[in-house]
Amino acid sequence: MADPQHLKLLMQNVADWNAWREKYPEITPDLSETGLYGAYHGGLDLSNINLSGADLHQSDVCGDINLEGATFQFANLQGTHFFDVNLHHVDFQGVHLSQASFSYTTMTEANLDGTDLRGVLFEDGTVLSRAHLSRADLRELDLSGSILNGANMSEALLERTILNRCEMVQVILTRASLPNAKMTRTDLCVADLSDALLCNIDPSYTNLSEANLSGADLRGANLSHTNLSDAFLIEADLRNTDLSHADLSGVCLVGANLSGANLYGALLGSADLQAAVLS
Repeated sequence: MADPQHLKLLMQNVADWNAWREKYPEITPDLSETGLYGAYHGGLDLSNINLSGADLHQSDVCGDINLEGATFQFANLQGTHFFDVNLHHVDFQGVHLSQASFSYTTMTEANLDGTDLRGVLFEDGTVLSRAHLSRADLRELDLSGSILNGANMSEALLERTILNRCEMVQVILTRASLPNAKMTRTDLCVADLSDALLCNIDPSYTNLSEANLSGADLRGANLSHTNLSDAFLIEADLRNTDLSHADLSGVCLVGANLSGANLYGALLGSADLQAAVLS
């Protein structure tokens, strides 16, 4: 439960709260399991605060608020709007986030493992670099323009998710499910998509150079004009895949199944096709 003194201080004014935080940096404010719905803005220092189980549904959290390192585990954030907020290293595990929105927010290293994010609005340019999103449910979200460099999205659900123009360098998508996802002009350089379900995805004009797609299911994917140079596609399933005009130079296709694939105009210089199925 929340500390009554901490709650009283928060309800006074921003200046008093921030002065108390500065004077006693060793204290972790406890506002857990408290109804806090409303508007919070104006430079509040809420870093490392405990908001586990708190109810902030339909709240406006905006205006240069620092929530770095805060804990929101199992909090109710349904319909909450975060605008211009520092959410670095925040713990969102088990949070109710349906219809929540994030605008101009920094969520680097945020913990969203296993979180249901369906219905959440991420504005173009949301920063989720190195975020923990393994087993998260991101189905049918529009993440266009988001920055996800180095994020761990292993085993995440991304069916029909829109990832156009995203920065996803070195992202981890091992065993993730992305059927029918849109990834046009996305940067997935050095990404790990091994054993991922990628059938019918559309990553045309995307950079997958040096990516690991070994064991991935890419049946029916549109990989036309995609940069796959020096990528690893060992034992990948590429049946009926459109690879027209793709850059496959230096790619490792050992044991890959390319039956029915369209390779018209593809660059295959130095590609390794040992034991690959081509018909």
